[in-house]
Amino acid sequence: MSIDRLLFCTFAYPTPRTPDLMRQHRVLAHALRDRGVEVTVVKPLTLGRGGGVPIRAVEDGVECVCPRLPFPFTSFVKFRLQPQRPGLVANWFALAGGRALRREIDRVRPDAILAHPALPWGLAMPTILKERRVPFAVLDQAAPAVMGIEPGSALQDAYRRVGASAERLFCVGPQMVERLSSLGIDNAAFLPNAIRLPDPELLRRPRPADLEGKFIVLSLAYYYRRKGFEELVEAFTTAAQGHPDAVLVLGTQPPPALAERLAPLEREGRARVLGRVPFDEVLPWMAWADVFAMPSWDEGYGNVYGEALACGTPVILCDDAGFAPLIDRFDASAESPGTGWVVRPKSVPDLVDALGQGLRHRDMLTAMGAAGQELVGSRLTAASQATTVIDAFQTAR
Repeated sequence: MSIDRLLFCTFAYPTPRTPDLMRQHRVLAHALRDRGVEVTVVKPLTLGRGGGVPIRAVEDGVECVCPRLPFPFTSFVKFRLQPQRPGLVANWFALAGGRALRREIDRVRPDAILAHPALPWGLAMPTILKERRVPFAVLDQAAPAVMGIEPGSALQDAYRRVGASAERLFCVGPQMVERLSSLGIDNAAFLPNAIRLPDPELLRRPRPADLEGKFIVLSLAYYYRRKGFEELVEAFTTAAQGHPDAVLVLGTQPPPALAERLAPLEREGRARVLGRVPFDEVLPWMAWADVFAMPSWDEGYGNVYGEALACGTPVILCDDAGFAPLIDRFDASAESPGTGWVVRPKSVPDLVDALGQGLRHRDMLTAMGAAGQELVGSRLTAASQATTVIDAFQTAR
């Protein structure tokens, strides 16, 4: 089966109003375009909440259509209602958006459809398509949700129904594939988010003068409690004792309680708060860092860890992150020391150990960074991701 036109349906795609939202979806769309596939993105917006976003726009050869639908995919719907009543949410979505989505399908006449996330798209798609015989696959990036599916639950039944009608149920983590397979879904497949290797010139940019000779522990994220900044600050305070050159650099907007805990470290020159870091400045900071640490729990995937590895920087992450199975864990006695450290969620002692090992084994960090870049270049490229998607439809059932 030849794939000349593909419709990429998702609630999360960068727009002028949200330029950093799910950048990896733009990477995938452009990689498919580079393979000669005509890609049209359909990103539904809630009726009355799409101010400033054009209904149709073309960026670098990829059209993005944003129909306004009477369907609010809010946090409550996604995290509270859908896990309990997935069929209800899917029927609501199909009723609210079916006509507009069928109009785009008939206009584009795609050879295949890729939809994200699996719920509600995967459940709603047969109703949306009606008699149209267009194969579709779904992409799921919510590792904690998939790993928490209870046998016999409405959620298990929903995923089984998606698996029965979709060509593939793509997952960003291999542990998600294993979990879905154990629940009787035999067409789950691994599709990691694509990471672009940065421009080598960017990696050669000099550090800020006042950070020359420092050991930088970097953490960058929008502030949410689950990102683990508080645990990281506590662990750094302990692990950095005896290492006067260690500096913790945080790219976030800390709430007052966290800012108060950081204040003594800042006065001693042991911490720096950057605030929100513009995306074009993120990669230089990652390249300057000696270790990137974001001990976030309930992290669906964690593209940021791949971006740090692409810059040659080892990472610290929690074991429930979707990215965790891709990490070769640090081993000072091994020929290849690994690519990072995997810790338990909310465990300050684990973070102290990981940071301490990084500080004590600085001579191994360059090799760890090179191994991380090899991982990204061999397994996480946009080209390989596009090939996996195309191959899934070329072997359609």
